[in-house]
Amino acid sequence: MAKGQSSPTIEHVAQLAGVSTATVSRVLNGSSRVKEDTARRVLECARLLNYRPNMLAASLRRRQTSVVGILVADSANLFLTSVVHSVEKMLREKGYHVILCNTQKDPLIEAQQIHLLMQRKVDGFIISVAQEKGRHLDIWRNSRIPRVFVNRWPVDVEGPVILADHRQAMETIVDYLASRGHKRIGFLCNVVGYSTGRERLEAFKEALARRGLPYDADAFQTIETEKRMTEVEVRRVLEGANPPTALIAGGFYTTLDMMRGLQKLGIKIPEELSVVGYDDHEWTALLTPPLTVISQPAEQMGRLAADKLLELIDLPADMWDSGLEKLSSITRLPCRLIERASVGPPRRQPLKLRSIN
Repeated sequence: MAKGQSSPTIEHVAQLAGVSTATVSRVLNGSSRVKEDTARRVLECARLLNYRPNMLAASLRRRQTSVVGILVADSANLFLTSVVHSVEKMLREKGYHVILCNTQKDPLIEAQQIHLLMQRKVDGFIISVAQEKGRHLDIWRNSRIPRVFVNRWPVDVEGPVILADHRQAMETIVDYLASRGHKRIGFLCNVVGYSTGRERLEAFKEALARRGLPYDADAFQTIETEKRMTEVEVRRVLEGANPPTALIAGGFYTTLDMMRGLQKLGIKIPEELSVVGYDDHEWTALLTPPLTVISQPAEQMGRLAADKLLELIDLPADMWDSGLEKLSSITRLPCRLIERASVGPPRRQPLKLRSIN
């Protein structure tokens, strides 16, 4: 600017850099959503014009760490591992690093890890909460901490929520089994404590009703939140007077436990019982026979969670409240049925169960 002229404005910077004022604002607020060469050009133009260099320095300090905290309730769950892999890949492409924490489904550990990560001044969080209710969630209420919730969502807490569409998944499975001639369909699930299990069970019942198929309490089995299913629970579903001809597992661990239990019971798949698992992993295709599964969109969920978090991180301070409210919606992504060889027509002979030693 020539001597005697007024102080440079954001419009001057935008004009010199050949970009919009919105782009200049994003760059000066430390946004990662601007191409590197564009951001470099904007910063250089701001320096050339001596555009409030003190404010520029302050804005560049806004994102101090380029680190995001990821908290998962169970790092051994391969579905959550797949989501984390997708999140980390996208954030790395945007110049971020991640710190991964396993809360072991313990709200106290979750609260401690959040506290430690906040001391590290991470820029935001992506979380699969340990529990959906409790005082450990108070930290998110009335706070300006960028956060996105994945797979589970806490009660009365604002923030974007990314989920698989469990209702659509159950409808897809039931429709598929019904199309193969099955009228008695069993269900193994975990429904205590988490919305995902409850939602899958409710969707299962609704899908049966929509198809005019019977719902028999003897044909499903639920387990406590922290327990693993044994062949005893699997047997209970199959030893009734009119046992199901097809069986659905309602989760990652339940799929493992179902297959282990059926093996111990000597069930031939699909000749004696058709089965469908939840989540697709390499091992599901290696079983004999290969397992038909419903696949949750882990990669897409991870990308969307990362994208939503970056939007929150980029919000100017004076737009935080309205921005968080706008982004605080539940997004449900459709699941996909992967047909393999574990589903056949309904058996014609009575089911024979091997004795459990």
